[in-house]
Amino acid sequence: MNSRPYTDFRNKLLGKRVDYDNFAGFQCVDLIKVYLDSCLGMGTIGRIGNASDIRENRYSYFNNTWEKIPGTNNLMQGDIIISTKGKYGHIAIVDHVANGKIFVLEQNGAGIDSGSGLGANAVRVQPYDPSFRAGVRRCKKIFDHLQLERAFIEQKVQKLSRELFALQQDLHNTTVYREGIRFKK
Repeated sequence: MNSRPYTDFRNKLLGKRVDYDNFAGFQCVDLIKVYLDSCLGMGTIGRIGNASDIRENRYSYFNNTWEKIPGTNNLMQGDIIISTKGKYGHIAIVDHVANGKIFVLEQNGAGIDSGSGLGANAVRVQPYDPSFRAGVRRCKKIFDHLQLERAFIEQKVQKLSRELFALQQDLHNTTVYREGIRFKK
């Protein structure tokens, strides 16, 4: 098993820019559309509107298969975090939570040169200020992705354990050999 849907998705897009719908440049919503289509397998995504529209559930992509997550204490990789701050809001994907900080995968999050997809507006992992959060949505499919991620990591740990055991054996053998040489002298 070699599948890591979210991790592969993130690594493929980091530092790049995406314009899913060829409308209004490289917006934060474009990254979400690519995520829904290529990572979650929801197919071609039509009009979503702005992040603030998504928060208000104006489009069906987030109605039936998505759970509303209250607060930020229970975030998981792959959750979509939405802010309604500003005229259009902002939307990003939860990448990980570490040391009490939320890190998101986002595009067009720099707040300047909007829609360019260049520099700090390219796809990046960035700390996210939870005070901007207006809503979190979770697709049930991310549980499947996390299971695949877990299986991948477990497989890697098993392989590394076998390699470590082999190296420990080699080290033991060289120590025994070295002591044998000393004994002969």
